[in-house]
Amino acid sequence: DEQLTQRKKSSPPAPQKPFLESILPSPMGLAGMLLKPLASLVGSMFEGARGDVEAVLELARAAVRRSGRFGAAAECGPVLGQSYASSSFNGKKSARVQLQFQVSGDGRAGMATCAATIDDSGARLDDLRVDGYSVDLSQTGPGASSGGVIDVER
Repeated sequence: DEQLTQRKKSSPPAPQKPFLESILPSPMGLAGMLLKPLASLVGSMFEGARGDVEAVLELARAAVRRSGRFGAAAECGPVLGQSYASSSFNGKKSARVQLQFQVSGDGRAGMATCAATIDDSGARLDDLRVDGYSVDLSQTGPGASSGGVIDVER
């Protein structure tokens, strides 16, 4: 015990950091402080994009079902490819979504592509094609009625 106490007393004091080093964060700490809010912002952007993609996929599903080509229980997905671009101008936000996905129903399967715009009034399909054929979108988007059959055009 005595030897340990003597070593503690006789060891030189730890070197002191200069004043500025003691009050400023380390370079790694500073990088962490800067990246944390950025990571949070990017995370919330991805969350918003995922919601927008789901809204567009639901509109596409409704249009495909109304077309009758794959039956009333047609399903859309999985999404095989997507493009998402958003902007904000004078406080008005808008996004452009393009998807490529599989369509299935009535024992058949096909490929679909769609393009949509999302703004303050909601999501709106601008174009939907199944196996290269255009689907009539006159009854999709905000305020559209849910009745009627949409024919697939060549």
